[in-house]
Amino acid sequence: METPEAYLSLLGVIGEDFRIIFSKIHGGIIEYNYLGKSLIKEVPKPNFYRASTQNDTGNKYGFRYGQWFSASLYQKAIFQKATLNEDGTSVEIIYQHILPGNVETEIEVTYLVDGNGKVDVTLDYQPSAKQIEMPEFGMMFKLPLDFENVEFYGEGPMENHIDRQQGTMLGIYQYTIYENLTPYLMPQECGNRTGVRYADIYNKDEIGLHFSFIDDAFEFSAIPYTPIEVESARHPFELPLPYQSVVRINKIQMGIAGDNTWGAKTHDEYLLSNQEHYVFKFSFNGHIR
Repeated sequence: METPEAYLSLLGVIGEDFRIIFSKIHGGIIEYNYLGKSLIKEVPKPNFYRASTQNDTGNKYGFRYGQWFSASLYQKAIFQKATLNEDGTSVEIIYQHILPGNVETEIEVTYLVDGNGKVDVTLDYQPSAKQIEMPEFGMMFKLPLDFENVEFYGEGPMENHIDRQQGTMLGIYQYTIYENLTPYLMPQECGNRTGVRYADIYNKDEIGLHFSFIDDAFEFSAIPYTPIEVESARHPFELPLPYQSVVRINKIQMGIAGDNTWGAKTHDEYLLSNQEHYVFKFSFNGHIR
């Protein structure tokens, strides 16, 4: 049963066709309703981990990057403040996410919501040089399973990464989240696209979320599983029955290596830095096609 304190912890932004509810306790957006349809299942969170590839298993990827597995799963979000702009047309809401690990660090997440239901998101993070670099830097959204259709404008048509994009072509492409689950013999990282300018994910009624870039193009994937679910399966039949649609929108993801499968690591030029100050900005909003 919800307590009065729980209701007092809520912040709402309501417009003609949408309702967005933030929670001070739960660390972010707990509801985004557009045209009467709930668009998210859980609070979107910063994400730093991708599933290993077969190339990675030979170089002990999981052992080296395990702290980013736990940082993605067990981060603690603390509400900072909410500010209405002078003319009352937008509100800024800020959370601080504390990341567990041998060296505790923090990432600031800012949401700027306007009167049309568009949310500008800013992730601001300074890694510690005492930590190994992140496998990826972005945010993960969990949507209802019926959000299975995707259209994006970016590098395609097949999955690609920063070290596997020479054969891509910039264009508008469509797929379903099931088609985007590449049928590798061993479940592994898959479905990523680079250089994305916008991406729509929507249901059969063509209601969904529209993601767009603010400063730079981003990386995007949508499959029925989280990286942790993919990481936990060694065979396709070990994956759970799909129950949600998982969107990851990233500033960057490390390369997938591939020189060999018995120890070669991703080349240094395709790794994220553990010293660079990372800022990632993107927008999303409820959308009907």
